Amino acid sequence: MKPAETAKRSPPRDDLVPNEVVGLMVKESLTPAGAWRRHLGLSQQEVAERIGITQPAYAQQE
Repeated sequence: MKPAETAKRSPPRDDLVPNEVVGLMVKESLTPAGAWRRHLGLSQQEVAERIGITQPAYAQQE
């Protein structure tokens, strides 16, 4: 089997960053955290609540 055929048949890897996330980081100069948040459709408030901090504290980290 040729390498190209193997690549086509390989299962998706969960350790890769989606192109959409990388695009947000490059095109909009977002941090990785901000790009993932936007990719997942979450607000800063939602993320802050999930991790137990205030939205302003999260905004500083992002």
